Amino acid sequence: MIRHNIFRCVLLLLTAILCNPAVAEEYYHFQHLGVEHGLSQSSVYNIFQDSDGYLWFGTQNGVNKYDGYEFKTYKNEVNNPASLSDGFIQDINEDKNRNIWIGTSNGLNCIDHASGKITRFYPKAIDASITSNSISHFLRQNGDTLFALCGNNLLICNSDKSVRLYKKLLEITSTVYAVTQDSNRDIFISMSSTLLVYSENRQLKKRYSSNVADFPRSTITCFLPDTEGVWMGTIQHGIYYFDSRNETFTQYDKANTQLSNNYVRTLRFISKDSILIGTFEGLNLLNKKDNNIAPVN
Repeated sequence: MIRHNIFRCVLLLLTAILCNPAVAEEYYHFQHLGVEHGLSQSSVYNIFQDSDGYLWFGTQNGVNKYDGYEFKTYKNEVNNPASLSDGFIQDINEDKNRNIWIGTSNGLNCIDHASGKITRFYPKAIDASITSNSISHFLRQNGDTLFALCGNNLLICNSDKSVRLYKKLLEITSTVYAVTQDSNRDIFISMSSTLLVYSENRQLKKRYSSNVADFPRSTITCFLPDTEGVWMGTIQHGIYYFDSRNETFTQYDKANTQLSNNYVRTLRFISKDSILIGTFEGLNLLNKKDNNIAPVN
């Protein structure tokens, strides 16, 4: 499964951008954090910042909570039910009570905000119709309800630290690569060469695939919702912008921009008009004022 494995041997964490607008898009200060600083494993698959400001790094060998000075690590420990259910971390999020939820390749975990106690959940034990314990993604819908995706099963992660099956999304028939909710509260789910758009109440509104004009010609790896649409990174064909109003796709790649590589792994706003793009060949910046893309110096 494709993941945002950010710089396999070392994690490059963007910690500050100079305040001068004239140089803000040209100069950056980086802090390098690796196993020598306490990171449990060098392959970072996901990064989450909680509402208290702490950074959580998911790896192939546990979760690392970073307070700006040091790491606290949560791992799977054999014969210890108070540890994580598995060490391969696939996604991280939090509920409205600030409890941290961790999806792994074998089970769902909740770290209580007050006590730090870990509670495990196995989807196959929650409902007999579920055939896998692998949690691929979380979706914090409308900033309130937290859902976990297990195959095509949508689970509700309640803030009282309980889990139940909410609904089966039967349109999901293969691996899910990315999930988001846009400014219109529509839910976007990416499968291989297919995009599913659901309404806020999880009813399918639209299916986009290769038979749609200008639709991405490769799998969508990541989403970044904007005020009037959604930015999408792909495996081989750069970035697309989906205009929600007109339902159109516009491509930005190495052919029409200075994008350093067409394999896009992550997209993040760093200001109102600037988007940081993580690719297989370094970082890039997209200036929304003219949609110009250039490598970060």
